[in-house]
Amino acid sequence: MHTHRTSLPALLVGLALSASTTVANTIAYWNFDEGNAGQPFFANPADDLSGNNHTMYGADLTFSPSYSLAGQTPSGRGLSLDTMTGGRDGFTTHPTLNNWKPLRWTIEASVQLDIPNGVMTVIGRDGSSFGKPLSDFYLQKNDRSKSWRLDFCTTGGQRVTIDSKILPTVKAWYQLAVTSDGSTVRFYLNDLSGKDGYREVGTAKLTGATPADNALAASGNNWTFGRGWYGGKLTDHLAGRIDEIRFSDTALKVGEFLKAR
Repeated sequence: MHTHRTSLPALLVGLALSASTTVANTIAYWNFDEGNAGQPFFANPADDLSGNNHTMYGADLTFSPSYSLAGQTPSGRGLSLDTMTGGRDGFTTHPTLNNWKPLRWTIEASVQLDIPNGVMTVIGRDGSSFGKPLSDFYLQKNDRSKSWRLDFCTTGGQRVTIDSKILPTVKAWYQLAVTSDGSTVRFYLNDLSGKDGYREVGTAKLTGATPADNALAASGNNWTFGRGWYGGKLTDHLAGRIDEIRFSDTALKVGEFLKAR
């Protein structure tokens, strides 16, 4: 197990988004194009292209992923997260993002798996707002259903789980997008090995007593990329690569999702 540092040097960030990815409601956006193939991620953290200074970090040489050109990533380069050596991941430290609990939101990521079996979390969140073993958020490949899964908690305590029923293929790239408009959560998937584009693969209704109860829960801890959290332990590391991660504070439409380049 390793513990991430939360006191890291500030970096100059705030690069402009390209016209194809500019959305007024972007909270954070990382495309990992600032690195060089094979470079340790902790030595060159990922700039937040939204301009909000939500830098993504790696812990140290042992637990940091590296930049990779492997697998023809959607943006040309990707963040390699090699769990075969004990777990490598990225994380955030900025309190604004770590306390982010919007009513309306979209989270997107591109991911490629190296192995077929095991629970592997693409995007997670350390801690539980309710003192439970389960984290406030998981976007993962789930071993029980064998499919892509969204599993998160609302401010009002509702546990929302959507299984896509799509079984990932090793070495194929997938774009995952999950949205909430405050009443309905939708899960979309784009298999980049085909030409079908994004398709809706699952929905769930939010049932909070008030609209505010349907907001995303937040314990104030790190967002994580390439692993999950359960019962106080760092777990469910991803064997593969992540690219093109974006957080938005609105429920984007399919035509507004990130496109593969």
